[in-house]
Amino acid sequence: MPDYPYQPVEIDPQDRVLLEKIGWLRVLAWSTYVPDARARTPCLLDEHDGGARHWCVLHEGEPGAAARMSVHASLAEVPEPAVYLGVFAAPLPPPIASINRLTIHPGFRGRGWTERLDDVRLSAAEGAGCGCVVVATPVPRRVEQLETRGFRV
Repeated sequence: MPDYPYQPVEIDPQDRVLLEKIGWLRVLAWSTYVPDARARTPCLLDEHDGGARHWCVLHEGEPGAAARMSVHASLAEVPEPAVYLGVFAAPLPPPIASINRLTIHPGFRGRGWTERLDDVRLSAAEGAGCGCVVVATPVPRRVEQLETRGFRV
């Protein structure tokens, strides 16, 4: 059953303390999919975090889930652009929104937070006048979720 009292809130990407907590959450959550994630780094932040928009679902003041959206003039500027090489037959219409870094604490999965974080990011992309939205994921269940929203593989 969805946990409706918990709604995504946009956070300030300059709030370094909260951003680092999100980086720690990424490592914790992704270690369930990438076994050596914790061995690679204790906190996963990158050069896109400071200029992106971030949303969190806070549980008792701590991030239980987080997601990011960044907006770019070209596909070459999105996070991890190499995954898109040769994927599109024609250039994508800018601005290009990249929804990425979706992270749900393992103890909070199955509450509908993924859908709400997608909703808020897709709404923000539309509000920003983005010509398209791209997303990449190695998780088959996530691919299925995105296809139900109209994304194409």
